[in-house]
Amino acid sequence: MKRHTHKQLCQGTSHEENGNWYCRQVQRITYENIGASGQYNEVVSMDQQTGDCEFAVRNVSGPLAPFNEPLSLHFRGPLNLKQVAVYMLDSSTSGHKQQQENTGTSTPAQFVRTGYYNAAQQKAEGVVFLGNYGGQGSGKWTPKFGNTLSYLKADGTGGASEPTLLKDTTISSSHEVALLTNETCDASCGYVQPGSVAYKGFPGPSRIFLLELSMPHFITTTTPFPSNQADAPAIWLLNARIPYTGQYSCNCWASGCGEIDVLEVLAAGGDKAVSTVHHGSGNRADSDPNYFARPVDVDQPVRVAVVFDAVQGEVSVQVLGQGRGEYEHSKGNR
Repeated sequence: MKRHTHKQLCQGTSHEENGNWYCRQVQRITYENIGASGQYNEVVSMDQQTGDCEFAVRNVSGPLAPFNEPLSLHFRGPLNLKQVAVYMLDSSTSGHKQQQENTGTSTPAQFVRTGYYNAAQQKAEGVVFLGNYGGQGSGKWTPKFGNTLSYLKADGTGGASEPTLLKDTTISSSHEVALLTNETCDASCGYVQPGSVAYKGFPGPSRIFLLELSMPHFITTTTPFPSNQADAPAIWLLNARIPYTGQYSCNCWASGCGEIDVLEVLAAGGDKAVSTVHHGSGNRADSDPNYFARPVDVDQPVRVAVVFDAVQGEVSVQVLGQGRGEYEHSKGNR
């Protein structure tokens, strides 16, 4: 899966902290050989009276499968989000690019910015913020499945009745925010829990997510999620079919439909962020033993790139350091 074995990566550096094992601090982690023919169990029905979930086998194949399916982007506080830019292959070059993917060779291709958020400018293009707050202004709450997706309050702490832009703020400890495209769901999204707010995920297979953020230490006295997540921020990507049905209830996650933990602080108050890929048969977890330094300074946010490369069959996470200015509208391929 990786360029080096676990033993090589950890030689002389492996150490334990609060029950978690780490190796060395790095700036980049690459997961190789992503994508294979397989299947997972997708939700096709949810019984609101009994709480029963009905599943059907969904076959997947192709470059980066199952991560060639649309993805949703998620954040857990404490996290101060400054910018998000999402890039897809330019339609004028994507046909040529697909031809290269089939032959296994790579030539330069142009990526265009299809989604963007800037906290300081309070600007958003092609994206919508949602949260698991169904029943608060939008979405739905049921005794059997809990909260569906809803629109998000500007401060990220609850639901809203209409699309709202996340303000320039630190998402509170343990609160979660989801980002999707601003295209409402159709049949391509698969089954959506009745009453849920639902927008399409970011399509693939090749795409780039550029983030600018910090993860300051911050603890609240009241949290809607388990206390062991207090002051344990995270960024992750899910197969978008997971939040459509129930991020923490009835979904395809356990059968391997796909999750990528970009930066996840495992221990409350910790200063190390790890990365893990969950996918495939048995929902195996391919975690890298190395870690990224948690960017705690709100005044010095770092930029992070998550690159899905269908040609190479790779997904990489890279901390780019500090930057200036707005993310550009187009980018060359790596």
